[in-house]
Amino acid sequence: MKDSLLRQYSRQMVRLLGMLDKQCGMLHVTPVQAHALGEIRLQPMSVNQLSEQLVVDK
Repeated sequence: MKDSLLRQYSRQMVRLLGMLDKQCGMLHVTPVQAHALGEIRLQPMSVNQLSEQLVVDK
């Protein structure tokens, strides 16, 4: 399975399970922020590209 497809399925599962509503571990970032940072780490991108990649509003 391609990495991008696996990330897409992972994001869908996290949203469906409501895992985006809480703090991410001991860090003071939300899971949405952690996902965004993970995507940016893989490849620099604009805010629009990031919102498309994460399938969220800007």
